[in-house]
Amino acid sequence: MRAREVLADARVALQQADVAIGREDFRVSRAALVALFRSVGHVLKKVDAAHSPALRQAIDDRWQRWKEDKNANAVFWDLIESERNNVLKVYEFGYAEEDVEIEEVRPNGTSLVHPNVLRYNRKSWIAQLMRKAA
Repeated sequence: MRAREVLADARVALQQADVAIGREDFRVSRAALVALFRSVGHVLKKVDAAHSPALRQAIDDRWQRWKEDKNANAVFWDLIESERNNVLKVYEFGYAEEDVEIEEVRPNGTSLVHPNVLRYNRKSWIAQLMRKAA
C-alpha cells in the first residue's frame, strides 16, 4: 500500500529532523513531517482505497469514527490536521523558537547546550505520533 511508503518516509524525515542544527533546518524538517503525516490519510483515501471495495469501506469507516470522536483522536485533529493547516496554508508553526534548544554531546561524553538553536525534541508531539504509528 502506498500509504505505508508515505509513513516510512515520515520516519526518515523524523530521523533527519533529529539532527537539524539550525532554525532553517528545523523549520524545513517540521514542514516535511507535517505534510507527510497528513499525506498518509490522503493517500489511503485516494490511492490505496482503490485496491478493493473492502479496503475502501474499512478506510471510510475508520475516517467516520475519527470524525465522530475527535477527543479520542486528538493526535490527528489537534496535531496533524491543525499543524498541517498552519504550516501549509499560512506558513506558521506550532512552536516557539525559545522553547527548543540543542544539546551537543561530544565524543568525550561532555555536553554543551546551545540556546536559541532549534532541534527536534523527542518529547515533542512528533515523537508521540511516531509511537502511535508504530
